[in-house]
Amino acid sequence: MKLTIVLTVYNKEPFLRRALDTLLSQDKVGHEDYEVLAVNDGSTDGSLGILEDFAEKDSRVRILTQHNQGLSVARNNGVVAAKGDYVWFVDADDGVATFSVASIIEATSSQPDVIPVYARTDGESNVRNKIPTTVKNGRDVLLSSGWNVCAPFYIYKRTFLEVNNLHFVPGIYHEDTELTPRLLWYAKSVVVVPEVLYIVYRDPNSITQTPRLKRAYDYLYVSDSLYHFSCEN
Repeated sequence: MKLTIVLTVYNKEPFLRRALDTLLSQDKVGHEDYEVLAVNDGSTDGSLGILEDFAEKDSRVRILTQHNQGLSVARNNGVVAAKGDYVWFVDADDGVATFSVASIIEATSSQPDVIPVYARTDGESNVRNKIPTTVKNGRDVLLSSGWNVCAPFYIYKRTFLEVNNLHFVPGIYHEDTELTPRLLWYAKSVVVVPEVLYIVYRDPNSITQTPRLKRAYDYLYVSDSLYHFSCEN
């Protein structure tokens, strides 16, 4: 199997059907090419029921349920349970283009460590994560001006994550900001898909839209972590 889409779900009932519809309505790919691994992080709303309904109707959907442990642990557990050669993290309140999986599978032909894709926010025209297609490795990406820390804007070779022991730090906000620069530093090969594959929908109740004191403290943690990583490397 080429690709596992790790869909992390925590109380996303209002948006979940939209996300699953976009993930399962993919053009020019077979059912055997990819799977949707939905990690239910202890949802208390109707999210699990929606997942079970989709899984009953479509064999591409698998469900992994855990006690509520946060986004980082949900993603890390998704990588462990993934069957695909590549892993794509998708948030349950977002969506993807209908040609996304086909474009990603085409980009895997040279077996790159990381595949950056373009993205945009719904209702806005500007392209996010607009990395030049001339980059050859992750350090080239870090030196470019258009890259973004958002983890869903990249697809990762599963063995690359495992060999380099790359995982999200549990229990913190801004886990993407902490991991993505480290991950790109280790990526020896990168292939950019210069198409908008990922669509971000703004949820006013999301972590990034809600002021929390812990977010400020976790920014300090992330800054310290990346500072020490920079010194060591």
